[in-house]
Amino acid sequence: MIHSLSKRNLKSLNEYLSYVGQENVIELVLRYKNGVWLSRWEILSRSEIEDTHYASLEVLETVGMVVREETSLKLLEEAGADVDPKRQLAKIPQHLIQEILRKIPKGGRNHYGRKPEYDVKTGEHVCFRAGSPVPYTYDINTGEHRFATKRDLEETVRLMDGLSNVHICFQPYTISDVPAEVMPQHTAEVMLKNTEKPVGMVTFGRKGTKDFIMMAAAVVGGMKELVKRPIIEVCCEPTSPLQVDRLQLEMLIEFAVHKLPIEIAGMPTVGSTAPMSLAGTLVQANAEHLGMMLIAQLVNPEVHVQVNAMPGIMDPRTGISTYGAIERMLLQVAMIQLYRSRYGIEVFASGGVCDSKISDEQAGYERMANMLLPALAGTHGITSLGNLESYLTVSPAQLVIDNEIAGMILRGLSGIEVNDETLAVDVIKRVGPGGHFLSEKHSLDHIKELYIPELADRKTRGEWRDAGSKDILQRAKEKAKKILETHKPEPLEKEVQEELSKIVREAERKASKH
Repeated sequence: MIHSLSKRNLKSLNEYLSYVGQENVIELVLRYKNGVWLSRWEILSRSEIEDTHYASLEVLETVGMVVREETSLKLLEEAGADVDPKRQLAKIPQHLIQEILRKIPKGGRNHYGRKPEYDVKTGEHVCFRAGSPVPYTYDINTGEHRFATKRDLEETVRLMDGLSNVHICFQPYTISDVPAEVMPQHTAEVMLKNTEKPVGMVTFGRKGTKDFIMMAAAVVGGMKELVKRPIIEVCCEPTSPLQVDRLQLEMLIEFAVHKLPIEIAGMPTVGSTAPMSLAGTLVQANAEHLGMMLIAQLVNPEVHVQVNAMPGIMDPRTGISTYGAIERMLLQVAMIQLYRSRYGIEVFASGGVCDSKISDEQAGYERMANMLLPALAGTHGITSLGNLESYLTVSPAQLVIDNEIAGMILRGLSGIEVNDETLAVDVIKRVGPGGHFLSEKHSLDHIKELYIPELADRKTRGEWRDAGSKDILQRAKEKAKKILETHKPEPLEKEVQEELSKIVREAERKASKH
C-alpha cells in the first residue's frame, strides 16, 4: 500500500501515525521517498496485532513462566509478580509488561566493530549476520561432514570477516576439541582475534559470560570503552513452552548489569513445543520474549534488547522440527510486524537456514525465501548465514553463497531511483528507434545500478564448459579458499593477545579443579 502525501491522503497518514505511536516516527522517516510513504509487507491487521499482544499478556499473567534462576525470581517478585518459589513459577501482571514496553530502548542501534569502518547501524538498511552455534561443518578441502574444531572456528570466522555482505559475525560452532567447561573462553578468543566486525556469542552461563566481557574490554581498551562502543552481544534463549533455564539467565544478567546489548531468541516449534496454530505459537513466543525482556529491564532499564524470530515447524509426518517451511516464514513476518510496528524495538529474523543437508536446489529456494520475505517485511537484520541441516551444520561454501544472496537482497531493497537523469528521455531521443545504448556515456554512468554477482554463472555454455563446467558449490569453495589464503584481519596488539590467552588459561585452571 502506498500513501501519497496529498490532501486526500492526510487522513490515512494521520491514522498511521496514531497506530505506530510517536516513538516510531523515525521508522516512517526511513520509509519516506519523494513525497510518498512506502509500506512494508504486513500480514496482520491492527486489530490482530492488538489481539496477539493482549493474548500474550494474558498468558504471562494467568499461566506464567518457569524461571530457573534465583536473582531473576527475586526481581520479578519485588516488581509485583506472583512467584511460587517451589515451582519457580512467576505469574506476571500485565501492567509490568506494559510499563517496560513504554520504557525499553526503541529502534535499531549501532553494532560496533573493532574499527569504526565496520560499524553497522540497523534501521538504515537490513544487515546480515553469519553463523549460529552448531556442532558440524563441511571440511572446505575434503568435503567431509564432521564435528567442528577450533581450527574450523578460526577459518570460518576469518572467512566471515572477508565477506563484504556479512556485517556481524556470530559464533558458528560449538567446537568439539576443547573441554565443554572452557569452550566459551576458547571461542571468544578465536572470534575476537579473527574478525574486526561486531561479534556475537552464546556463552552458556555466568563464568563464560564474564570472561567474554573481560576479553572484549581488553580488546577495546577497558570496560568504560566497551560500554560506550559495545563490540559484542549475547544471545539468550527461552525454553519452550514458557521456561527459562539458569544458564540463559546468568548470561542475560551479566550483560544487562554492564549495559551490553542482549538478543532474546525463542525457538518454539509449531505442534510440539508450541500450539499447532500459527497464531497460538506467535502468542506463546511473544510471551516468552516479553518475560525475558522484563527481567533484563529489571536488572538495567537502559540495556538494549533485540529479538530474533527463530520459530520452527514440526513436520507431522516425522515429528522433526523444520526451518524451510513457508509457515515459519509467515511467523517470522508476523513477529517482525509485532516487534517493529507495535513495540518499536529491534528485531532480527533467522533467515540463512534450510532443512537440506547439502548446498543443493532445496537449500537455494528455502534460504532465499527465508531471507527475502523477512527483509521485505522490514526486519532490522537477517541472521544465521551459512547454516544447513536445520541448525546442525555450518558450511563455509554456503556462507559464500549466502553472501551473494545477501547482496542481491540489499540491491533489491534499494529500489529504483527515478529523476530526470535516470528517466533518460534525452538519451532515448538521441539514440532513437533501432539504435543502441552501448556507446552512450549515460550507460557507463549507470552501470552502478546493476548488482554484479561473483558466483552466479552468466557465461555462454561454451565458456562455462571451457572453464571446467563448475557448479556454484565448486565456485563457492574456490572463493572461500582464496579468501582464506589472502584475507587476514588486522592482528590484535601483542599484549592484548596475551591477555586473552591468560583469561583462557585461568579458566582452564579453574575448570581442572572441579
